[in-house]
Amino acid sequence: MIQDIGNHNLDRTYKQIAPKNGDIALCYQKGSILLKKTGSGYALPHVGKDVDVTDGAQHLFTFDGVDCFRCTAPQKEATDCVYVPFGEIRDVRPMEVAYVAITGAQLNRWYSTRQYCGRCGQHMKPSDIERAMVCPDCGLTEYPKICPAVIVLVSRGDKVLLQRNSHYKTANWSLVAGFVDPGESLEEAVRREIREESSLEVKDLRYIRSQTWPFPSNIMIGF
Repeated sequence: MIQDIGNHNLDRTYKQIAPKNGDIALCYQKGSILLKKTGSGYALPHVGKDVDVTDGAQHLFTFDGVDCFRCTAPQKEATDCVYVPFGEIRDVRPMEVAYVAITGAQLNRWYSTRQYCGRCGQHMKPSDIERAMVCPDCGLTEYPKICPAVIVLVSRGDKVLLQRNSHYKTANWSLVAGFVDPGESLEEAVRREIREESSLEVKDLRYIRSQTWPFPSNIMIGF
């Protein structure tokens, strides 16, 4: 799973600090992230060494003791840095680089879409005490949104149930999955999704584990 990064640590403690040389720069642009190419895969670019970060960098989290910042596109970047599309992130190795990249992408998307208050239209500002955007006029506070979704392996004997989305041009088969509706339990969502996709009723429903998936902002709960 994407969050299985071994002994590495991602600390989500909220901070309001400025970047310094050696910190990690997470630069997002048109559905892609800036990464540094290495002989064996990719690495995260660093402030000062790989990119020159402009004003307005925003602290997101700490990875293995190094502060990571959401940054605008750098004015200058190292020649071995490339923008990798989000659609290719799952193939990025090592896995911890992919995990930092997509976790930052989720927060970057949330910050980018919470610039203005949805109640009065005023410009929102980051909270001084927690990860939130606050309207200085009406006081509305917005927290990062995470959308719960279920994904389920349905089996009968030695066979499993797969579905294909007709919107795709190629035959992409997948497990039954879908978002949880308001007022619905996870178990109810599983049974509804299976019923809607296959007209089947299931029994022996068991939770397996969960996985973060920030496209757009999901937590996938596996059954």
